[in-house]
Amino acid sequence: MALFTVDTNNILGQAVEEAGTYNVVVAPSSQYTTTQQAGNPMAVFDYEVLDGKYKGGRIRFDNEVWDTSTEEKGNLSIKRFNTIAVALGAANGTSFDSIQQFVSQAVGNKLAITVDWETGQNGKTYLSVKSHKPFM
Repeated sequence: MALFTVDTNNILGQAVEEAGTYNVVVAPSSQYTTTQQAGNPMAVFDYEVLDGKYKGGRIRFDNEVWDTSTEEKGNLSIKRFNTIAVALGAANGTSFDSIQQFVSQAVGNKLAITVDWETGQNGKTYLSVKSHKPFM
């Protein structure tokens, strides 16, 4: 009896290495937290690519902050989370009571995201989510 059978879809370290648009599923590692400085609610989404060259690859740390410190920031927060909800397939009139609820209901759902390279404050370059769209 074989110890294991090689499966190219079951390996460590699968990573997405190109900017572009990908069909993804919201990974179970996604979580609700708060920002360190202001304590604002924050969704931290992780995604797994569903098809193509990078199938199985992870795109991590799509940090989406809910900020109501000003009316303008509050309206932008509503628009940002509404965009993600629509991309996930939420119907008009769907209500969310908290960012924590939003994250828990997003896990396991599919959408498309567009990513591009961005240099972080630590000087390292990462893929950063630039937009959320309905699953293609």
